[in-house]
Amino acid sequence: AAAYHSYYRFSQQCLRLLPETIWEQDYPFAIKCHAEAIEAASYNDFIEETERLFQTIIERSTDILDKANAYRIRIRTYFAAERMVEAIDLGREILTEMGISFPKKPDRLQIFKAIASIRIALWNKSPEFLLNKPEIKNKLQHTALMIMQDLAAVAYHTNPGLIPLLAAKAIKISLKYGNSIESAIVGY
Repeated sequence: AAAYHSYYRFSQQCLRLLPETIWEQDYPFAIKCHAEAIEAASYNDFIEETERLFQTIIERSTDILDKANAYRIRIRTYFAAERMVEAIDLGREILTEMGISFPKKPDRLQIFKAIASIRIALWNKSPEFLLNKPEIKNKLQHTALMIMQDLAAVAYHTNPGLIPLLAAKAIKISLKYGNSIESAIVGY
């Protein structure tokens, strides 16, 4: 706990030392400092500060991957605060922005289709085929898998019907782009 508090203090000091024009002068450094600060605030359960930093990153960020990282931290913060519905809404929001959509509350037909699509996608695929897939290189798709992993943990507690849809999409991404740890956790 003491290390987290120090992490937070150092990240806040970093933000205080930044010039107001940092986003225009050195975007990579600005996003890195703000990403560290939001993570430190989240680890310390400083929800208001996490929210403030999230808004700053979303308003200033020019890259979807930078936004997605902020969303992941906010989703995990909401999960820890037991704000499950809001966490799922956040995940759906950023995944939609990334080109992946899920219904808010899947019905039985959508769940059945997801399970059927998994069976079809894996038809005649041996375990060796899946194990020998290369590691995922597409950063956007890998980030989507990480968000889906975060959502699966939340969905388990509040919206279990979403899990087969997350798994189906994760498997399709993995078959197309390659494997990752998240593939195994969410999909396989």
